[in-house]
Amino acid sequence: MRPLYSVPLGIAATGAACLAYSVGYEVRSFRLRRVEVPVLPRGARPIRVLQVSDIHMVSGQGRKQRWLQSLAGLRPDLVVNTGDNLSDPEGVPATLDALGPLMDFPGVYVFGSNDYYGPARKNPARYLQAMRTGSHGMNNA
Repeated sequence: MRPLYSVPLGIAATGAACLAYSVGYEVRSFRLRRVEVPVLPRGARPIRVLQVSDIHMVSGQGRKQRWLQSLAGLRPDLVVNTGDNLSDPEGVPATLDALGPLMDFPGVYVFGSNDYYGPARKNPARYLQAMRTGSHGMNNA
């Protein structure tokens, strides 16, 4: 009888651990990575490019807003925002406030899917059903 329950319990425990990690740590883990790319001629002044991506802002994320505002202190030469700034329409004012200090620097913006379409919950079972019926198109997932 034990093997009958061990697999589903193991799957449930793994899912619970992943959920706890994503809610408890990942959502509050902001990262700044520094990378040097030696493409300029020797002696040329370095160019500091700040890429901001996948903010997924919702209202009430004050800590995230303050962290994003602090990035202006890096004094970048160029800001590149590669989208997915929103995860909730109510997060628009918070996103504008958070990114406001970066507007003092030259920059470019590339839309992400969450910037075109409002995020929507998707049922992962629909993907499995599509695989079972043989319709693997992206629109069917």
